[in-house]
Amino acid sequence: MRFRAPACRGLDQGIDGRAPPATDVRMWARIPRRWRIVGISLAGFLALAYALASLVDEPLRGVVERRMNAQLKGYRVRIGTLDLHPLGLGLDLENVIVIQDATPDPPLARVPALVLSVHWRR
Repeated sequence: MRFRAPACRGLDQGIDGRAPPATDVRMWARIPRRWRIVGISLAGFLALAYALASLVDEPLRGVVERRMNAQLKGYRVRIGTLDLHPLGLGLDLENVIVIQDATPDPPLARVPALVLSVHWRR
């Protein structure tokens, strides 16, 4: 039995006679324009939210520290870093030190990490 080469096919057909997989451009074009706009808008919103969160971290740390110190009588609080998580509605406080004014050394408490977040339940 002699081997016979397959018939010559056009460039738009694959080995099995079907069209080759669509390229990225074709797949992008298949998505309805409305969903492309929604997807790009959502990606832009997420990028903006995280960019703003990183810009707000340091000023927010100062505000939180001042408000905590205003509420505590005889104690001071120092916050090392504050990380805001806008999508998860969370806040991370790192290197929190609580100092008693009467005896500042040693500190009353050292908290390496304090994680605050919202957990939704039914």
